Amino acid sequence: MLHALSGIIAALPSQSFVPPNYSGAGSTPVSTQTFAQGQRIDNLANVTISNATVNGITGLTASNIPDLSGTYLPLSGGTLNAGLVMANATSTNFFSTNASTTNATSTSLFATLGHFTTGIIDSLTAAAATITNLIVTTITGTNATFTNATTTNATSTNLYASNLNLGSPLTVANGGTGGADASTARTNLGLSYASTENILNNTNIAAWGDSLTAVTAGSYTNVYLNILAELDNKNIYNGGVSGETSTQIKTRMLAATSKYSWPTIIWAGRNDFSSPSTVEANIASMVAALASVGNTNYIILSILNGPGEPSGSASYNQIISINNFLASTYGSHYLDVRTYLIQSGLSVAGIATSTQDQIDYGNDVPATDFRSDSIVHLNVAGYTVVANYVYQNISLLQNT
Repeated sequence: MLHALSGIIAALPSQSFVPPNYSGAGSTPVSTQTFAQGQRIDNLANVTISNATVNGITGLTASNIPDLSGTYLPLSGGTLNAGLVMANATSTNFFSTNASTTNATSTSLFATLGHFTTGIIDSLTAAAATITNLIVTTITGTNATFTNATTTNATSTNLYASNLNLGSPLTVANGGTGGADASTARTNLGLSYASTENILNNTNIAAWGDSLTAVTAGSYTNVYLNILAELDNKNIYNGGVSGETSTQIKTRMLAATSKYSWPTIIWAGRNDFSSPSTVEANIASMVAALASVGNTNYIILSILNGPGEPSGSASYNQIISINNFLASTYGSHYLDVRTYLIQSGLSVAGIATSTQDQIDYGNDVPATDFRSDSIVHLNVAGYTVVANYVYQNISLLQNT
């Protein structure tokens, strides 16, 4: 029986697997692959789609999209009816070009650096507005407080402040008188009256010396200091006395304690250069007197040599020794008027060099054209050169 069943099975025709057919949109059966590609889903309900990528959507109309006009501000602009809060708004995060606001009101507006290319604010009301480094052309305000505020072309018409805060209220209204007196205003502004000493120190110079400073020879009287006073627009005290040694000059200068704080010119040592250590000590005492009141505004002038003290002579060597000491000791406070007269004086004064001037130059002596006698005293041309040289270095006498 089994043999007969096997024969029957073997006689059956062989068949391959055929995928099942499904009914599609039409009546003709189609395969699964064809069905999936040709159909669309008209409606899904209660379905969640995740991580889907959709391409080529067409046919959408405005009626297919919900109305969000009441929720979002359109790109064309609009009106915000509720408050707008911006955290950490900076010139990088918030930038406005040609921004115009009308009747902008803020309870507390704070800006460390507000950047507006063309900012127009018609009405800004702030109960506690703090603005640093504000540049204003025209401003009207009540209870305005400014730090480093700069106004351009501010007049009583353009600038109005009912209460301008200068540390404490200073009331100024319509260009009228303020509520604070002059003393209070100075205090609020951090200002004070100039003291008598301040005034004297800024309008006076004390010049100490011998006959080269006194200049009492005939028509040359005071010419050096007069020229310097005219150049510097200062009153100059003439502390020069003819014939005095550095010791005598020092004694007078130390006795004038009220002038210790004055800008000072010291020209001493010509009459006792034969005692170099004495000259150097006396000048040091005078400078120390200035330093005792904190005065660093002084000039030390070099000692001049005359035709009887040419280069190589004993007197010349003593004078040069003292001048070298003064230069190394007082640095920029030392002015070498002797060398300036010899090397630059004639050209500065516009004087042609004579044969005698050439001889003087060879002897390292100030030119004859600059002297009023055969010793060492200068004439108007010589003193003019000295006065202008001192004036070129007048910063050494300026109070700092």
